Amino acid sequence: MDVPGKIEQNQFVKRESSKRMTSKERKKQILEVAWRLFAGANYEVVSNKQIARSVGVSEPVIYHYFPSKKALYVEVLKSRREFWLNALRNVTEQFPDPFAIIMRIMETQTKNQEALDRIWDTARLVDDSGVQLELKLFYEGMFNLAVEILEKAMGSGKIRNDLKPQGLAMLIVSLLSTGSHLAMSGLMKDGEGIYRAAVGLIEEIMRNREQC
Repeated sequence: MDVPGKIEQNQFVKRESSKRMTSKERKKQILEVAWRLFAGANYEVVSNKQIARSVGVSEPVIYHYFPSKKALYVEVLKSRREFWLNALRNVTEQFPDPFAIIMRIMETQTKNQEALDRIWDTARLVDDSGVQLELKLFYEGMFNLAVEILEKAMGSGKIRNDLKPQGLAMLIVSLLSTGSHLAMSGLMKDGEGIYRAAVGLIEEIMRNREQC
């Protein structure tokens, strides 16, 4: 599955070709480069001038597509939110077992943990309604996907049906968020181990009583 890999904070972002592109292609290119830079550092450090230099265009070109750095940041968050949730949805289509789905989602989160945490943690600190809306939609999307997985599994008898899917979904999303922060803090260095422990806990809660 094509997901963004780990991005180091000081990683050099290659200057992109300034070849002729359609307006849609250029905007997509700017968003991709901006994502790499924001994920490698943070919102305050990255400038539109730096983004323009990395893309290989003049700074006015950036303002042609985005009226401000904040507007560009909101679009980056939106594109990453849509990409990430689509990637997670693809996981649900590949695995029939709900525990395998949750484990795969958590493994995917681990591989992309540093970049995701940096950009979404930064978003929490940016005082802008558009940024906060994207943050809200990101977590709502994860929650709704978890509810969908759980309801389907309950309907097929794969997990207990006497539990509320909304409550379990909130637990899963909370574990995803807490696990990544524990790993980032250094308190627990094995991110994958954290997620495996979390899946074990969820499995014990959701296990069909007849299978116990």
